Amino acid sequence: MNKTEILRSSREREKKLKNTKRLFGSLLVLLIVGSFLLLLNLNFFRLTDFSFSGQTSQDLSALKQTVRGELDGHYFGLVPNNSVFFFSKTNLIILLKQKFPGLQSVKIDSPNLNTLIIKIADRESKTLWCANSASGKLCFYLNDEGLVYQTAPNFSEAIIMEFDSSAVIKKLPTRVISSQDLSRAKI
Repeated sequence: MNKTEILRSSREREKKLKNTKRLFGSLLVLLIVGSFLLLLNLNFFRLTDFSFSGQTSQDLSALKQTVRGELDGHYFGLVPNNSVFFFSKTNLIILLKQKFPGLQSVKIDSPNLNTLIIKIADRESKTLWCANSASGKLCFYLNDEGLVYQTAPNFSEAIIMEFDSSAVIKKLPTRVISSQDLSRAKI
């Protein structure tokens, strides 16, 4: 064998060795990523149960459906939304407050790895905002910031402070009065 053949065979061996190392490295990375995804999908690392505590006038089935909707599904089709490593309590709190503006506070605790306890409390309803329409008088609860947030039942007599308006409320929540004007009107 001459020098060129020896060099060529040496380069070919180095190429084969390099390709073999790349293949095993790729397989190792796939094995590690696959194992991690498998662990994330085990029930042990998933939020499987939730309950509510506190009293609310909100529709409990709608609240449960909202939480289930947030827990169901997968990110990118691989990582479950209810994974204890990727679940965001803050996002759930924001979602519940947006969908149910009658909630004053939402707090989430996890007593164990698989359970959420959602503590909810309603706003104190001290003021009504009523509008007269063709179908009759329609009233809404009004918070201290001047925001109507929930339809109120019609009372035979005003048992809490009531403001009358001719403005039609099209969607909830809606700001109908500034907080400063409201505080002055309450005096």
